[in-house]
Amino acid sequence: MPFVVCLLSTVVSVSFDIPEEERIVPPPLEPELLEDLTQRIWQLHEVAFQWKPTVAPEELTQRAWQKAALVPSGRWRVFIQAVVTELEIAHQRIAQVSAAVPTRPIVHAPLQPQPQPPKPITSPMKPPIFTPQPKPPSVQVGDWVEIIAGPLRGWRGRVETVKDEKVLVIIHGRTTMRIWVPLISLKRVRNSGR
Repeated sequence: MPFVVCLLSTVVSVSFDIPEEERIVPPPLEPELLEDLTQRIWQLHEVAFQWKPTVAPEELTQRAWQKAALVPSGRWRVFIQAVVTELEIAHQRIAQVSAAVPTRPIVHAPLQPQPQPPKPITSPMKPPIFTPQPKPPSVQVGDWVEIIAGPLRGWRGRVETVKDEKVLVIIHGRTTMRIWVPLISLKRVRNSGR
């Protein structure tokens, strides 16, 4: 496309076979071009940092030209860097001065304690709440029971052994299983369960 420009630069002297008409050679850095360039950089800095620079563009041009004139090559780059550096220094000075100016501290009103709702009056000695525990069913060896709690809930079997609070139940199915079940997890049933 005609508006695309490809630039090639090196920091080491290397020879390339680029035809002379295709090489881009910057114009010499002339004092007539500097005012315009400085004014554009000044405006960009103003917009980018939302701060009106306190240094005049003419003063920036003179300072940057003094630095760029000392360099035999790369004067454009040195000039632009010098203008940006001068703007940054001016901006930092303003920031330091504004930070050094003491500001009046913000005094907050002390927080007032929030009134707490009154606590309900309770008697010092309440009788303990007694909830009766369910009485374990009385099962005997040979009784048919249904498991009413646990992973085998709903299964039926025959009591084979009763030992303390546990019962050994034989569950008949495709495979006969023997399982120990807590006594409170059982309910006696009347039918055979088969």
